[in-house]
Amino acid sequence: MTLISMGSGMISVAEQGSGENAILFVHGNSSCKEAFARLWACPELQGFRCVAFDLPGHGDSSDAQDAEATYTIPGYAEAAQHVIVSLGLTKPLVVGWSLGGHTAIELALSGTDLAGVLITGAPPVGPGPSLLAGGFTPFTFEQSTGDENASEEALLEYAGHMYGLPSEVTEQFVSALLRTAGRARSRMTEHWLAHEGPDHLEFAKSGALPFAIAHADKDPFVDPVFLDGLASPRLWGGKIHHFPQSGHAPFLDQPMEFARLLKRFADDTVV
Repeated sequence: MTLISMGSGMISVAEQGSGENAILFVHGNSSCKEAFARLWACPELQGFRCVAFDLPGHGDSSDAQDAEATYTIPGYAEAAQHVIVSLGLTKPLVVGWSLGGHTAIELALSGTDLAGVLITGAPPVGPGPSLLAGGFTPFTFEQSTGDENASEEALLEYAGHMYGLPSEVTEQFVSALLRTAGRARSRMTEHWLAHEGPDHLEFAKSGALPFAIAHADKDPFVDPVFLDGLASPRLWGGKIHHFPQSGHAPFLDQPMEFARLLKRFADDTVV
């Protein structure tokens, strides 16, 4: 584990491999970089320099000194960019899960030089309330996603839906979930609903950067009908890549299958 200093605090980073081509992984709301450990163990990724970091206010990273600016999707994208620059990653491929998917798109829209973006558990919508309509299931807004003062019971229920794995497996992520700064949840949600920034849906429909969407069919948060409506030649493979037996985190419960998909995308996009 490495600690990188940035204006908002310290960022905790984990790396594996030393390949010439890098893949940067961005985790979801109230999660941590360790969520990608099962995926990193797959042989398909051994030839890549895999990098993951804890978002500010999450995991082993410090709480943000400026919570209002940092605990936003643009703020998280800035942290990702800082990791890329600090580690000297040249045109990395970015994999974003859930909140990390929105962060990955925001990073691409910022002009950061990337090889491509693959998202999962994240409908490419927002910012603003009208743009958020349709991408998420109503169930999403019943959860403690943006609740600063959520009870431990509510957070544990959220964890069960988020990871979709047996409780003994999910247990390893509970400490990270309970550690997450409450303001990181509430401020991110407030800002995303009010922010007037680049349109993520427009990026998904007509952006030039290689872009892939993986969807787990048992994901309780993402509307599959909305996603399938985005299928077009603009997307890598011209379609949404489905994981029929997976929940919100397909790279956790089907790591081998996800690794094979990621390897194919990387082979097509990384130069």
